[in-house]
Amino acid sequence: MKKILLTLFITFSLTGCISAILGSGYFISDNYDEFEQTRTIREHINHVYSQPFPFTASFYMNMILIVPTKADALLGGLQVKYMNNSWLFIPEGNSLKFIADGEVIPLYAAHQSSRIVGYGGHVTELAYYNIDRNTALKISNAKILKAKVHVVDFPVSPKIQERWRIFIETHWPE
Repeated sequence: MKKILLTLFITFSLTGCISAILGSGYFISDNYDEFEQTRTIREHINHVYSQPFPFTASFYMNMILIVPTKADALLGGLQVKYMNNSWLFIPEGNSLKFIADGEVIPLYAAHQSSRIVGYGGHVTELAYYNIDRNTALKISNAKILKAKVHVVDFPVSPKIQERWRIFIETHWPE
């Protein structure tokens, strides 16, 4: 019995440590590509959700801005990164939805997600969604925000919304 309790304690402790590690490391990069003459400002490691034990899926949602230097067309996007030991197969089209204070806000992916198999068979899927500034503000300012990526839905924490608000206010001009 003691061994079972010790094993459970260690398992849950490690799960908590891994969750803490996955939630840390958030940063924003700002890079200029002289060949494309664009500036890309993006969030990294914006951990949004992990499925509870015993599942291993994690979701990240990173805002991205592409700023052309020779034109006034600013492109905003939201990257969804899914990591797990099995595929989600995020399709193109209406595969990301938010419910912001009761209003359904669909976002569309122009292409199927890109898929990568990593060390130990873990998989990563990346999907990109265009988003305009007003829609980004709407989801970041919602009092209650839920997200659904393909078939998995989850709440979005106020911490993530605050990061998005700061990103928009700091880097995305009106």
